[in-house]
Amino acid sequence: MTQEQNTMVEKNLKLVSSIARHYHNPFIEYDDLYSIGCIELINAVKTYKKKRGAFSTYATALIQNKFKTAIKKEKQEPYIGYEPNFYGEGFEESLELKDLISKIDKDLQPYFLGQKTQTQIAKELGVDQSTISRKVALEKKILKNELHR
Repeated sequence: MTQEQNTMVEKNLKLVSSIARHYHNPFIEYDDLYSIGCIELINAVKTYKKKRGAFSTYATALIQNKFKTAIKKEKQEPYIGYEPNFYGEGFEESLELKDLISKIDKDLQPYFLGQKTQTQIAKELGVDQSTISRKVALEKKILKNELHR
């Protein structure tokens, strides 16, 4: 990216934050939305042509569409965490989920168990939250494939 494009991204990060706050809901965390929005902002900067009108209008439409898609996708995916139920129904299912979670990257297990957020894990590991977000997305795909076997 050029210096001008980098400047456009930096100047519009507040736009991403504003839209992410608006779309925040129980299905997807704010940090995840912000990461998705930043990536989409970069795509908007790369594909923007001045004859399309105001950049913020163009970027807002792209970011909102990406958020809607992400939220829709998250609503469809089952929650991966588990609650061990040692005396009632679902005990074997709990063991299967526990076995699946044991296959997840050890650093990401607290996220899938609902013990930590992506931001907390990123701070502990000293990496960007977007890196953790990408790893979580990859782990979700792997788990989804494991569940559908």
